[in-house]
Amino acid sequence: MGPVTTRILVTGATGTLGREVVRQLADGKRVMRALSRRPRPPGQPAEIEWAVGDLGTGEGIDAAVADVDTIIHCASDFRRAKKDLPGVRHFLEAARGAGVAHLV
Repeated sequence: MGPVTTRILVTGATGTLGREVVRQLADGKRVMRALSRRPRPPGQPAEIEWAVGDLGTGEGIDAAVADVDTIIHCASDFRRAKKDLPGVRHFLEAARGAGVAHLV
C-alpha cells in the first residue's frame, strides 16, 4: 500500500449516520478526521483525528476543515432547520476558504 494522501472530514461523527460513515472509512487507506460537538468517545481508534467544533457557532470549524481534501457532511438535523441552515452556510464558507476540493 502506498502513502496515505487523502484526508476526509466527517461531520456529525457521533451521530447515527456519521458514526457509521467514520467506521466504514477508517480502514487505513486515508486519513480520517471526525468532527463532533462532543469530545472523542471511548473506543474510537487513535488513528482517527478528532476535532471538536460547533457548526451553529462556528467554534472549531476552521481547524476542522484545515488540510482536508473531502468533507462528508452528516451533521444536519431536519428538526432544527432554522438553526441548521445558517450553520451549514458558515461551514461551507470555511471549507471553501480552506480549499476543500469535495463535499458530499
